[in-house]
Amino acid sequence: MLPWIVVVANLVAVDGALRCPDPAAVRAELGTLAPATREVRRARLRVTGATLHIDLTNAAGELLRTRALAARGSCAELTTAAAVVIASWQSEQSELEETAPAPVPAPRRRWGWRLGLAAVGSRVPGGELVPGAQAEGVVAPWRSVGLRVAGTLTARHREEVAGGSAAWTRVALGVGPVLRLPRALPRVQVEVHAELLAALLAVRGDGFTQGRQAWSFDPGLGAGAKISYPVGDAALFLGSQALLWPRTQRAHVDGDPATADLPNFQVLVVAGLDFGSWR
Repeated sequence: MLPWIVVVANLVAVDGALRCPDPAAVRAELGTLAPATREVRRARLRVTGATLHIDLTNAAGELLRTRALAARGSCAELTTAAAVVIASWQSEQSELEETAPAPVPAPRRRWGWRLGLAAVGSRVPGGELVPGAQAEGVVAPWRSVGLRVAGTLTARHREEVAGGSAAWTRVALGVGPVLRLPRALPRVQVEVHAELLAALLAVRGDGFTQGRQAWSFDPGLGAGAKISYPVGDAALFLGSQALLWPRTQRAHVDGDPATADLPNFQVLVVAGLDFGSWR
């Protein structure tokens, strides 16, 4: 007796040379019982002696399920029995497809941000420590690397010149990368940064009959490091920065040949609070 094949897919096609059970009848019966599935599978029926064997395979020919039934009864009964077995397998596959977890989308990169306010102590070679303030903002597309923008303003330093003094300060804006270092302690964060500086240098004469104020653009370079420790929704930090102003800047008095070179190296000590998601 030749085997016949039932192809089970979204549309069921039945081929075979047997008359009992009739392939067309099995196809019709299965169409009323089995839900559609996305996977193409085949049910192979074969009769050996008084036993009807049903083997379910996938499109690659791998055996998925098998069942043996007693080949007794009328052709209609065998048709219904074969269709019920195949339909039960179809139903199980359909339930698996419906309950399969949806693919998890890749997490979207979330940008971090941070705002910081700090008190500043500024010192130049041969000068006294003067107070100041600094505000910074950071945007970070990665966990360890960000872009830092900081503005700094300090009280005036003084340089003696021609019996008086030149009181000066720089209002500086810095932009550059910031890098977080791997943590050596669980809650302590260390970072370093570098920056390009653009400053407005303001110089005022003190101790003269007539005091004037002059302004000049002053570019520079900066680098620094800081250590922070989280406290609630904020972080306390302490850091230091070195600023280099390559241009030579001189203060002079009208009618007097005396001049004073303004320091082109500056050290800042900063302490303050950070707020934001990148801490």
